[in-house]
Amino acid sequence: MGLCRLCQEKAGFFRSEHPACVEKQKNADAVLRDLFFKHKDDPRPILGEAQKIADEGFIANLQSYKTDLFSSMVHEALETDGLTEAEEVKLDDLWGYLELTPEDCKDAFIKKGQGIVIREILSGRIPERSGINFGTPVILGKEEQIIWAWSGVAFYEMREHKSFEGGSQGVSLRIAKGVYYRIGSFKGHPVVTTRQTHVGEGTLIFTNKHLFWVGDGTTKSLKMAWKKLIAVQGYSDGIGLQAEGARMKPMTFSFGSEDGWFAKNLAENIPRLAD
Repeated sequence: MGLCRLCQEKAGFFRSEHPACVEKQKNADAVLRDLFFKHKDDPRPILGEAQKIADEGFIANLQSYKTDLFSSMVHEALETDGLTEAEEVKLDDLWGYLELTPEDCKDAFIKKGQGIVIREILSGRIPERSGINFGTPVILGKEEQIIWAWSGVAFYEMREHKSFEGGSQGVSLRIAKGVYYRIGSFKGHPVVTTRQTHVGEGTLIFTNKHLFWVGDGTTKSLKMAWKKLIAVQGYSDGIGLQAEGARMKPMTFSFGSEDGWFAKNLAENIPRLAD
């Protein structure tokens, strides 16, 4: 006879849970989410009550509710008018109340930092926080500072590819035993197509003056002055850029994460720092 995975009491043959226990857990989850949301500014007074509800509702711990609350507050701030200084203080307080660490909700923690960077740039200031936790292989110019960098970025470029289309015809003549001579012709024409081509993986770096893409050692590197940028296209997980110049091809960078919104905001506003 199996045991209920929630209450650890006998559940009957070929059963692993009581329907009543599942319903009780579901109700406790809904109550906890509502409770945390109602006290989102300062959840400290309800933590004891929340723990009791969790214990009685077969919920192991409150950590997921804490991280979900912080993440939702970060997204709410970014989706309005950007992260203001007052909202930053509010989020810092909430972070402390919930006793979270960067590992608890890494994505929300990074997005909060990205919101601060955008706010600083829109205010005409170079951010002091760059969000970099790895070495960058670029030599910076005078008064040049790194604003943000991503590692493991895929670089794509629009390139021309040429092929020939057509056909051949002819006839093979036997001129001796085992020896043949072919008389034929090839009539074809070159076809040029342009398509997005994967250049390689590398590190993408935004400074206050340039965009750098440094390949992984097997591909070329790229340096583009922001003043050369003429078009920006944002994607959920990447960004498309076009710079002026006959030799500059449309470029796309894929992050493998949902940082497209952030990169687009940077690319559109960093050039203003040089104005």
